[in-house]
Amino acid sequence: MDFWEITREALNVALATSGHNDPGLRTALLEAYRKLDAYPDVPAALVGYRALGIRTVLFSNATPPMLTTALAAAGLTGLVDRIFTADDQGIYKPSPRVYAAVTESLGVTPADVIFHSSNAWDAAGAAAFGWRVLWINRAGRPREYPWVPMTEVVDLHAALVTTRGNAASDR
Repeated sequence: MDFWEITREALNVALATSGHNDPGLRTALLEAYRKLDAYPDVPAALVGYRALGIRTVLFSNATPPMLTTALAAAGLTGLVDRIFTADDQGIYKPSPRVYAAVTESLGVTPADVIFHSSNAWDAAGAAAFGWRVLWINRAGRPREYPWVPMTEVVDLHAALVTTRGNAASDR
C-alpha cells in the first residue's frame, strides 16, 4: 500500500475513533495535509547548506506526487538537490534497507550523512543505521529514545549552525 493510501486509512481511523464521520471534513483534512507550509526557517537553512556545499536530499516515505506537491505548496521547489522516497523501494522507514538504499544511491558511507528529522522514530532508525542525526525538537519534548546517539536542536537555524561546525571539523 502506498503512503497516500496509508495516510487516508489512518485519517479514517482517527475520524471514526473521534466520532467525526463527516466526508467534507475528511476531504478538507486530506487537502490541508497535501499543502502544509514549511516552518519559516526551512528556506534559509536549505540555502545555507547549499552555500556550505552540502547536498540536500528530501528523504521520505511519501509518494513522489505527494512530495512534489508538498515542496511546491511550501515554496521549496528547487531548494533540495534530490528527492529520495522509500516508496521506490517498496518498504518504509525505519527499515535499514531503505537507509542503505539512500547511501548507496548517493555513493556515500553512513557516516557521511547528517540526517535531520523532527520524528524521533525516524531519527532513531537513521542513527541505528549509522547516520549522524540531528533531531529537530521544536516542541522541547522529552527524548523517546535516550540511548540513541543524536544531537538535539530546537530548529533548523540551530541545525545549520551545528552542521556548519561539523563540516568545519570534518575538513
